[in-house]
Amino acid sequence: MTSERTVVILDDEAPARERLTRLVDQLIGYRAIAAFSDGLDAIAQIEALKPDLALLDISMPGISGIEVAKHLSGFNNAPAIIFCTAYDQYAIEAFEAGAVGYLMKPVRLEKLDQALASASRLSKLQLAQLPEQPSSENSEPSEETLKVKSQRGIELIPLSEVLCFITDGKYVTARHLKGESLLEESLSQLEQQFSDTFVRCHRAALVRISSIQKLGKSADGSAFLTLSDDGENIPVSRRHAAQIREILLSRG
Repeated sequence: MTSERTVVILDDEAPARERLTRLVDQLIGYRAIAAFSDGLDAIAQIEALKPDLALLDISMPGISGIEVAKHLSGFNNAPAIIFCTAYDQYAIEAFEAGAVGYLMKPVRLEKLDQALASASRLSKLQLAQLPEQPSSENSEPSEETLKVKSQRGIELIPLSEVLCFITDGKYVTARHLKGESLLEESLSQLEQQFSDTFVRCHRAALVRISSIQKLGKSADGSAFLTLSDDGENIPVSRRHAAQIREILLSRG
């Protein structure tokens, strides 16, 4: 028995979402598992849902369907993308964003069936053609990235560009070479995840070990760190000062 292919839908208009959901559920072998009205919400949840296919509207308030597709293409389990739109002028840009299908509204059942079947076959073919992961000890590891929020939506920042993580108790901010960005993770989660490259210097701060330039003292005797590529001083608590000194001494 063939398992159902899961489908998610993104459209800012409720009637369009409801209609696409009904159409998908009428087709044998497919099941709509979620429908979104907002692009950022879709990006945040689709990675966890791991759908096989995504039906995306293009013209959306805020982040467009094209931008959503570009973000989805970076996921480890990226869905095959089909755009459903009332405008044909976006076709080239849609396929450049990784789409495998392009349907004009109002979407017809038979056209949707054909597009989903084609996308499923293409997705399987693409997976089969992926090169094996290199096993050589000398192969270069892929660049780690950090998912952050900005005015442009969700972006990926290379971890190598992050200087420190600062929290005010409510939000965690990543300070990087391009500015500052808000994160969803807690400082404790980041400390655990990146313990090999970042060190706690204060209950409210993690700093990149390689970015530590010097450990200094202010007029009142409190310790602080100066980071390379950043003129701001980061406070160091007494609890963490010894570990910071050990790190600096180990450099010689």
